[in-house]
Amino acid sequence: MWLRSPPLQPVPWRLLLGSVAIVWATPLVLGWFLIALNRGLALFAPAEVQLTLYLAAMTMIFSPIYAWVGWGLALPILWLLLRDGWFGCVPALLTGAVAGACAGAIVESAIAMPYGIVALLAFRAVFFWRWRGTQ
Repeated sequence: MWLRSPPLQPVPWRLLLGSVAIVWATPLVLGWFLIALNRGLALFAPAEVQLTLYLAAMTMIFSPIYAWVGWGLALPILWLLLRDGWFGCVPALLTGAVAGACAGAIVESAIAMPYGIVALLAFRAVFFWRWRGTQ
């Protein structure tokens, strides 16, 4: 689990790309939820809390615009790791860190590396959850 995963030969492309799409779009949905929460708290929460929620929501809503760079870098590596059975938690974390750091250098964003780590760990969970559903 930490290093290895079941080798998938051939790698199911629909499952791979569908899982990427789910993880790629999730921050957008969470951002909309935070906007709704922020509006609901408008009468009760202090301005600092509202501003923090608003900034978090905008970061999540706009993250898919930039995240495709990291996914484009990570996708070939993901395919190789899944094919050879080396997509455990540690390789997912390292792949996310490297792809996020590279994407962050391209789009000049400091948040890209932590986002890459979280995204690849979330991708691993979504992918294997969906994969077990097909077994």
